[in-house]
Amino acid sequence: MALPLLSSSRFVCDPPPQVGRFREHRYLRPVRIPTPSSTILCTSLLFRRRVSGPWSKGRSSIGFAVRSSADVGNGVCVQDSAETLESLRQAIDRVGGKSEELDDALLLRFIRELSFNIEEAAKAIAKHQEWRASFLPNGYILESEISGELNAKKSYLQGQDRKGHPILLILGCKHVPNKEDFEEFKRFIVYAIEKAIKVAPADGKLVGIIDLKDYGFKNLDSRGFIAGFDILQSHYPQRVEKLFMVNVPLIFNGLWKVVSPFIKDAVREKIVFVDNKKLQETLLADIDADQLPSDYGGSGELILLQDAAVPNWPPVTQ
Repeated sequence: MALPLLSSSRFVCDPPPQVGRFREHRYLRPVRIPTPSSTILCTSLLFRRRVSGPWSKGRSSIGFAVRSSADVGNGVCVQDSAETLESLRQAIDRVGGKSEELDDALLLRFIRELSFNIEEAAKAIAKHQEWRASFLPNGYILESEISGELNAKKSYLQGQDRKGHPILLILGCKHVPNKEDFEEFKRFIVYAIEKAIKVAPADGKLVGIIDLKDYGFKNLDSRGFIAGFDILQSHYPQRVEKLFMVNVPLIFNGLWKVVSPFIKDAVREKIVFVDNKKLQETLLADIDADQLPSDYGGSGELILLQDAAVPNWPPVTQ
């Protein structure tokens, strides 16, 4: 069976998957083929599932998605997952990072986020390592470093969704822009993410709920939103399962126009602005009632982030 020609590129992969069979398939070594507009590299992946055609979506044994030429872009995709990760580790070391300190899960999150472009992923990871060494010298954020933010009682670690993702709830009406120590606010964001993902399932993701009920002028903080999304995108890629924005007032529209251009598509597609009339229906579609407080149609109790019992927290560092 011949592979179809895709727009602006061609792929040479042999043999193609056999339609309707359950079996293991491996595309051959990637072949570089010049096209009028660009050079595309064929993705070589190992995957196991029923397929309906040579380019059906599937997952490899390590979780890569089989991608089209448009998805892959100009990233270097090598013969199999092990080679991909080894190439990425070598690239990290070349740009000044320390690949031996990193697990495969982190590498996979960054390389997926950057469309399988090994060089760009390596630079992002090396930059992340440098940031982490300076921003988290203890390996984690101490609660004493963010006492002002925690004392506001605006953040809660609220059970989990039906897939096991921890739920991080933020009450916007209790947030006041930290003009005296903006770094404390950024440390708070890191603390919240790190504590939540500590109890995440295998995919390492969390669910966020930002409640903007009673959100007013004193709470408006475009700088805080931009910084929060920047931290999430730059240092915790592929960590968001969904981000629900609930009880959104009209006053928020202007702020969102300022903030939204700084949000990357990978995160933007995870954001759900919930209709007030469908608040309980929307949340309960993903989350059991006993995991949500009564304000959201559930029966659970609010659990302050700092009071949430999380195994192995604070983390043990060397």
